This record gives sequence, structure tokens and C-alpha cells, in this order.
Amino acid sequence: MEIKISETKNIELKQIIDLYKVNKWSSADKPKELYNALLNSHSLVSA
Repeated sequence: MEIKISETKNIELKQIIDLYKVNKWSSADKPKELYNALLNSHSLVSA
């Protein structure tokens, strides 16, 4: 399995919401607010 680490804010809302729903994180219920919070954060690292 290849894991790619990225420091870009070019992320898709659907991928974020899917991740949050699978983990039963309540922020999945507020997709716009979650997406804006992530995009406006100081840094965003994903794998």
C-alpha cells in the first residue's frame, strides 16, 4: 500500500465527509462549516 502525505488544501468535501461519517464524528453533520474550518486552518496535512 502506498501512502501519500500532502500539505495541500486541495481536498474534496466528499472525501472529508466520508471519513468523518465512517468514524461517527459529529462534524460530518455540518459539512460546510467543517470544510471551511479545514480550509481556513493554519496548516492541513492529510495522508
